[in-house]
Amino acid sequence: MVYFIRWGTEVEMCPILTMGEQEVADQHQNNTHRATATAQQSSASTDPIKELPRQSVLVVDDSPTDLRYIGRLLEAPDRHVLTAASGEEALKILRGIEFALVILDVHMDGMDGFETAERMRDDERTQDIPIIFVTATGLEEETVFQGYDAGAVDYLFKPVEPNLLRSKVNIFCQLSAQRLLIQDQLKEIQAKNDVLRRQLEEIKTLRGLVPICAKCKSVRDDSGFWQCIENYISEHSEAEFSHSLCPDCRDELYPGLM
Repeated sequence: MVYFIRWGTEVEMCPILTMGEQEVADQHQNNTHRATATAQQSSASTDPIKELPRQSVLVVDDSPTDLRYIGRLLEAPDRHVLTAASGEEALKILRGIEFALVILDVHMDGMDGFETAERMRDDERTQDIPIIFVTATGLEEETVFQGYDAGAVDYLFKPVEPNLLRSKVNIFCQLSAQRLLIQDQLKEIQAKNDVLRRQLEEIKTLRGLVPICAKCKSVRDDSGFWQCIENYISEHSEAEFSHSLCPDCRDELYPGLM
């Protein structure tokens, strides 16, 4: 049903719903809202990124201004940003914390970025941490190769472009978080496998006192039932039986059989 409303010189058509039609429309709208909410909740619960652990990033630069600037650019709720003013300080920090990425200034007084990177590669605890070199000047091709040989995965030039820096750091942090999540899952699977293996060994191992009848040699199991010894051993071990006769039993049962 449709009725017309006149506003000045314009006419607008508006639908009029009967009581039954209105109930159907309301029910359809409620179902739509519930389905949307359920889909959003399901998406939130299965999104792997939300389960990823917090990542740590180390920024190394002997310029206090650049150190503060890059540190502020990288601040995020799911990220822990640490800073070091020298290569020596960076190496000390790296030994105590697992990092997703190191942003390392090339030109520093004392131990420069290349030497710091080489020291990282010589240490099993830090040799796999990705390094992004930051430099204020252009580098010759030979110097660039030196950086990659030392473990660099990328170069950035000062002044650092904020969006480019954040984009690169986000990628490495997500990769590191996913790697740690997979490692945790593998450890959990391994632990469950160890438990299952021990349980299987318990099932297949005979130990302790086994009640056995002195006459018929039946064995009483844990439930209190008596069963022949062959069945009991088969259920509690991996042994298999091949039936035969010993000489004494053979002579008793079959006297004339040689």
